Amino acid sequence: MMAQKVYIVEGRQFRTEAEYRRALKDKQVIDRLRAEVDFQNRSQLSQLVKVLQEKKYPFLTLLGQDFHGGSGRCVEAVVQIASSPRKTGQAGGRENRGFPGKGGGPGSVW
Repeated sequence: MMAQKVYIVEGRQFRTEAEYRRALKDKQVIDRLRAEVDFQNRSQLSQLVKVLQEKKYPFLTLLGQDFHGGSGRCVEAVVQIASSPRKTGQAGGRENRGFPGKGGGPGSVW
C-alpha cells in the first residue's frame, strides 16, 4: 500500500499537487497584499475590499476565498467606522491615501 502525499498551505490540506500549486499562488498574492496594506488604515482597507470585490485577484482555492471572505467582513467594519462621526480633539495627521508600492516596483500587486 502506497502512502498518499499530504499537501498543506497555511494549515489547509489539499488533495492533489495541482490544488497545492494553486494554493501556493493564492498564498503569494495574499502575502503581497498583507505586506502592502496597513490593515489599521481604513482608507487602505476600504481600497483593498473594493479591489477584492472587483475580483482583480481571482483566487483559485479555499485559501484565497477565506482571505477574500475575511476582508469582506471587514467591509462592514470600515463602513461603520467611516459613517461614525470623528471625535474632536483627535490628533491630526496626514492620512495615507494610497498603498505603499502602488504603481511601484517589481512584484507590486497594485
